[in-house]
Amino acid sequence: MQKKLVLRKGSDILSLSVNINTKNERQKMTVNEITTILAARKGQNIQAVWQREAKIRKEFANVKIEKRTAAYIRTGIGYENLASVQDAIAAGERGEVQPLPVWEKWHSYPFILENTKNQTTYIRAYPPSFTNLPRRSEWILDGVVTPFAEVKKYLLASEYPNDNDAPPCFQIKTKNLISLGSE
Repeated sequence: MQKKLVLRKGSDILSLSVNINTKNERQKMTVNEITTILAARKGQNIQAVWQREAKIRKEFANVKIEKRTAAYIRTGIGYENLASVQDAIAAGERGEVQPLPVWEKWHSYPFILENTKNQTTYIRAYPPSFTNLPRRSEWILDGVVTPFAEVKKYLLASEYPNDNDAPPCFQIKTKNLISLGSE
């Protein structure tokens, strides 16, 4: 389904068509299209859905498990400008923000990063500004949505849910994106 968004910035009007994905299939959005959507909602909570192959134990190499995540994210924020980062620096709990590793560069700051080793692009994402917008994940075993308890035996421990605080920022591979900005 195609949905047309009309965005206003001052007297300028930007018209943007977004594919609304009703079947949870991966959209074939270009990095420039993703950047346009993110730039229009800079710093705001925006819904994103992404899906990737899960990391499984070697003895289950023939099993295909994917993890689909739906979450509200924020983008367009400078990591160095986060209040939590500035507070930690001021309190001596961490050092100054370091530059990107040599294998990463900004494709379009502050939205999209590119790994120059493998030309993979990522959305630089931040948790939502409200705690009532939790991340939801589902596990897909051989094409069927399956409870975590049933897929856990196949997964590496690094795939287990982590109850610790969310990291101040994380990255989403653009190729794993299913939908962006749709409700």
